[in-house]
Amino acid sequence: MDFEQMLYEQLRQGSRGLRAPMPALRELSGVLLRSRSALVLTGFPVDCGTVAGETDGPIGAAEIAGALTAIGCQVEVATDAPSYRSVEEALELASPEAGLTVVPFLETGRFIRRLFDRCQPDLVLAIERPGKGMDGHFHNMRGAVIDRMTADTDSCLQLARQRSITTVAIGDGGNELGMGALYGEVCAHVPHGVEIAAVEPAQFTLAAGVSNWWGAGLAALLSHATGRELMLSEQGETELLRAIVGAGAVDGCTGRRTMSVDGLELSAHLKVRRALMQLLKEQETLCG
Repeated sequence: MDFEQMLYEQLRQGSRGLRAPMPALRELSGVLLRSRSALVLTGFPVDCGTVAGETDGPIGAAEIAGALTAIGCQVEVATDAPSYRSVEEALELASPEAGLTVVPFLETGRFIRRLFDRCQPDLVLAIERPGKGMDGHFHNMRGAVIDRMTADTDSCLQLARQRSITTVAIGDGGNELGMGALYGEVCAHVPHGVEIAAVEPAQFTLAAGVSNWWGAGLAALLSHATGRELMLSEQGETELLRAIVGAGAVDGCTGRRTMSVDGLELSAHLKVRRALMQLLKEQETLCG
């Protein structure tokens, strides 16, 4: 079993019933290595009395941004108001060279076109960002409509397709932007799948038990390709989670400001990180 297959097997564990074929990770690795300007979208809103961004997404986005900037790619991260402060905190710790844009709720399509014109991305990547369902609305994992809480960034993938820009989507339940390539699987296997399944497809679709895990996964993929240490350490992930919770982020499953992501304590996420780092070490030994 090659590195890409082993990486996929590590990250496919624990999903909410979302079944996804193995993506073309070797091809994706090449795309990431060649990218010179990337737009990363994240931020999923949660109604917890007020509206807050969830802890899943900002950590993964910041880790991806850090890995890409380290290999010479210019990165702009975009989110909307509910997640802005937590994404800002995450980038300050993990990728201070990346830019940060807040996407408005009004005239969003025009804003996104200007954003593309300014950044000229050759890669658009969405991680744990709401995507519209077949009914034209955004939904949370329970099927509730959340249109009032999120800016409409579906046009990012539509515009990327028009401009022949490579697109990548990361999600864990199928209601995330870009997961439309798995529409049938989401409808068939995910609770409330028919209501929540996002319709916009990305060219590369990455599903995991928790979206943040593919942030670590892509950093591991780039580490393997470059021979550099591009992943966050366990301490780094811990500091990031503490920072974004301090900035107002909440667990998407509980709606609480706790050191957890998708109902899983920090220790569960660090266990996944250790497994990926061990996988990298084993590969270094085999190649060395």
